[in-house]
Amino acid sequence: MFQCGATFIINAQALKDGPKSAKARAQAKDYEGRFNKLAAMAEASFEQNRMSKSEARTYMQKHVDTMSAIFAKDPDSMKRFVTLCDSRFPEQQ
Repeated sequence: MFQCGATFIINAQALKDGPKSAKARAQAKDYEGRFNKLAAMAEASFEQNRMSKSEARTYMQKHVDTMSAIFAKDPDSMKRFVTLCDSRFPEQQ
């Protein structure tokens, strides 16, 4: 869940930073929505284990930082992660 959440928000930012087409904006919005959904699931999971939302956010940020470093070293890995995460957590309806 955390790696996919990180992948989604990184991909959303990459789409925002790329060409400013309507399609790219819509995709970025979708990936942000999926990230927010996974972040909420993470927070709920942490709360069930008597941990705070803040701890969940910190844990997610660590994953964002780690995945960003991985993608910087191996850009093709981002495509693979996006494909994997798209299959695990499909587009929002």
